[in-house]
Amino acid sequence: WVGMSGWQKYCSQLPTKWEYEQWENWPEAGVGIALGEKSGVVAGDFDYGSPEVRAAIEAVLPPSPVRKKGAKGYIAFYKYSGEKAKKWSINGESVFELLSHGNQTVMPPTVHPDGMEYKYQTVDTLLDVSPDDLPTLPENIHELITAALQPFMEDEDRKLNEPHTNGSK
Repeated sequence: WVGMSGWQKYCSQLPTKWEYEQWENWPEAGVGIALGEKSGVVAGDFDYGSPEVRAAIEAVLPPSPVRKKGAKGYIAFYKYSGEKAKKWSINGESVFELLSHGNQTVMPPTVHPDGMEYKYQTVDTLLDVSPDDLPTLPENIHELITAALQPFMEDEDRKLNEPHTNGSK
């Protein structure tokens, strides 16, 4: 099965009953969540292997009761509050991405094309925890993450990772 086009519309609207029924008949289709407004969920994607960088980012985020394993790290889930999507990189390598409205993430028990099975790292899943019960990110999350990563950045990284000027959310 090859990825479904046009999935971004589900960030703003729920699928119809007919669409659900069609999807249930697609063999080997994966499971994903369209993030943002309609799902009420955003995700923090930890990509970088450095324990120091990961710890710096984790220090400014509230702990999440729902996390899944990713290809390089993990993804933590939070309540959507209008956050804008943003990616932070160091030396050309993605270290953290805030996935929000207009983004999606693949969910367990989907199997990645390389054979890796997505799995939850927590006892609770998004089936157990309501979006309203997920932690909310700080309003200035972009600035907090950018500041936390400053010690690891070169001048070029600082230019690429500037926070949004119209507020974080």
